[in-house]
Amino acid sequence: HVEYLGKDADGGYSWFSAMGRTSFNESGEPLVMSGSLRSIQSQKEMEAQEQEKESFLTAIYNGTNLAIWALKVLPKSEFAFVAFNETAARFTKVAVTDVVGRTLTEMEGKTFDDQTIEHFRANYQRCVDTLKPVEYVEMLNLSGEHWFQTSLSPVIDSDGKVSHVLGTAVEITQRKQAEQALEDSKQFLEQLIDNSVCGLFLFDVASKQIGRINSRCTEILGYDLSEMRAIDQLTDLVHPDDKAIYTRHVEEVLHSLAGQLIPAEFRAKHRDGGWVWCYANDSVVKFDEGGKPSMLLCTFIDISDNKKLIEQLKESNEYLERFAFAASHDLQEPLRKISAFSQSLNARLAPLALDEASRFEFDRLQDAAKRMRLMIKELLALSRINSQGIELSNVNLATIREGVKDDLSLLLADAGAVWQQDVEDCYCLVDEALMRQVFQNLITNSIKFVDKDQKPHIFVRIQMDGDTAVVSFNDSGIGISTENLEKVFTPFTRLNRKDDYPGNGIGLALVEQIVRVHKGNIRCESKLGEGTRFVIQLPRC
Repeated sequence: HVEYLGKDADGGYSWFSAMGRTSFNESGEPLVMSGSLRSIQSQKEMEAQEQEKESFLTAIYNGTNLAIWALKVLPKSEFAFVAFNETAARFTKVAVTDVVGRTLTEMEGKTFDDQTIEHFRANYQRCVDTLKPVEYVEMLNLSGEHWFQTSLSPVIDSDGKVSHVLGTAVEITQRKQAEQALEDSKQFLEQLIDNSVCGLFLFDVASKQIGRINSRCTEILGYDLSEMRAIDQLTDLVHPDDKAIYTRHVEEVLHSLAGQLIPAEFRAKHRDGGWVWCYANDSVVKFDEGGKPSMLLCTFIDISDNKKLIEQLKESNEYLERFAFAASHDLQEPLRKISAFSQSLNARLAPLALDEASRFEFDRLQDAAKRMRLMIKELLALSRINSQGIELSNVNLATIREGVKDDLSLLLADAGAVWQQDVEDCYCLVDEALMRQVFQNLITNSIKFVDKDQKPHIFVRIQMDGDTAVVSFNDSGIGISTENLEKVFTPFTRLNRKDDYPGNGIGLALVEQIVRVHKGNIRCESKLGEGTRFVIQLPRC
């Protein structure tokens, strides 16, 4: 019998099968030869297809990323591996030859540890007992933790019993690690949110429902999530006097850009019926397909204590104002009597030709009364700067400087002062009368605090720096020592002997307070014997 390629009737080559037989005589010589010839081209084509299919299946079996194995079911919960592909070997880090043909018991403690073998056996037996496919996620300790999505399918014979179990698995370690990292991140974020100093809740615009709240929200207002969700309108939580404010606030948030924080202050109802002052910062964190806000992030803090302190401070300031007014009035009356009686006594004793020492003491008494009256007057002015509403108007600081210079022209001339300036128009919202007081006090100090044998040199500069007006006063006076710089704005602090440089030590305190109520700042730069420089910064608006 022989198979060969030969020419067919069409002139091409086809496969043929030839069979022959020879008959021999008694001497062993061939007598007759017979045979048959048939075409086996179709058979060969079918065999090639089967071989190709088998090659494909083998390639798939060993080349897939899916671990594939098969087990023969044996009595007493025993299973023997009859197939184990290369991917399964790679996943488990064992050789195919160490698995195929062996039972679970034979591999126990050798190929796999006892715990892993019992894990395999339990799952395979479950598939056999239920006669149904079994799917599960498992973690195997194979030189480190490895996670798999595993499927087992029973092969049922003609008697309705499971003869084999087919298993497949795909490694999902990276997915599990990503899920764990996501879960860790989620838990960390939850802790951050719950431990935040701010109360927080998410508000769904379409359903008008609160999606979630943090624990701080419950601490501030007393409601849990179910109670917050039961609220029909957010404004139901808002104090009646603040509803209009809160409604405008929500509208502003809904028309804001993504992530833009919109602040508001209002009173919210606590679960116990009281009211909590809240400072909120709300924003849109999600938009729908049409670009409309769909989710709001609402955060707030409890500022009730702050509000109480502000109210107490306001009451304290009002009390201090009343006290200062009463004290100034009550103190000035005795001073007026002291001054009047001392003048009357001085006149009555004049004929007696008092000695020089007595006259000196009377003069000192009257001078002390005058200084005390002036001190009380200035103290009252200082106390009222905070309490009285300042009258703001858009004023050119250069104009204020010019007016003050004119007012002090005689004083400047008497002192022989040298005046220099670098001034540009700077318009700011200020109380003109108070700002004139600032310019007057600083220029007067520049004239006063110089050595007796020197003439004051004064240089005033006014300029804009962005949205800030910067005013500086430089002089060539006696200067201030480094250790005294921090004291210059303290009321009633005298850095020099009053006999050398008269004054009550309150002028610079007035200057600082006026600058402060205009939301500006002032600093002093000086060295002893080298003059002094005051720099004021005021916002334009």
